[in-house]
Amino acid sequence: MTGLDQFSAITLEQMQTSESFFRMPWVLWEDTHYQNLVSDGKTLYGMMKNRLELSAKNGWVDEVGRVYIQFSNAEIQRYFNCSKPKAIKLKNALADYGLIYEVNQYSNADGQVANRIYVGNVMTYDAEKYKQERIERQEKAFQKRQEQHQKTPSKNILPGGQKN
Repeated sequence: MTGLDQFSAITLEQMQTSESFFRMPWVLWEDTHYQNLVSDGKTLYGMMKNRLELSAKNGWVDEVGRVYIQFSNAEIQRYFNCSKPKAIKLKNALADYGLIYEVNQYSNADGQVANRIYVGNVMTYDAEKYKQERIERQEKAFQKRQEQHQKTPSKNILPGGQKN
């Protein structure tokens, strides 16, 4: 078993239980594994993941239950206002990180057909660490706001403790 059989693609069942809005996993920004993936690549991943909804509705599911999409280089060029080589570079970066798996398709009648793109699950390499760091940042920010609130006298209280 190699290739697509070992690839963790999002299934139709997962699609039917997901919320329907543009989602971008925080782990792409928090986990050091993804730190060198450019922001456009992270955004493209979110767009591709969003496209799964339409693919599921259209029945674009393979024989194993994995939902696939079609997302042309021309679309990437339009969305990111970039050249074809840059669009290909973005897709290659996602593939290098295991976030997409692209399968070439050909037709005897008229040559190449749009590739199938399987969108992969984001892997969390140190989720607990990042969750704890986020909680600590939120707690510090809350404490700082509380301290500032205590130092700032209310505008509605007159000297002597009487309210205005």
